[in-house]
Amino acid sequence: MAAYDGFNLVWSNAMRYAIVGGIGEIIMFLGKILISIGTCLAFYLLVTYVQSIAKTILEPILLLVVIFYLI
Repeated sequence: MAAYDGFNLVWSNAMRYAIVGGIGEIIMFLGKILISIGTCLAFYLLVTYVQSIAKTILEPILLLVVIFYLI
């Protein structure tokens, strides 16, 4: 009986479930993009302004592109 009530609840609010699911997917996508950009920016600043690290890395932009695509 509880499964039947649950199914009826979902079925009667199908449009609401679809909208909430779509909004959740958009928010997850934006979160992933913002985390990737923030990480790349932090790494770029670290590589550019910390002299001990900057000496050992020849081209930080290429390294950032590789890291961004790995995420």
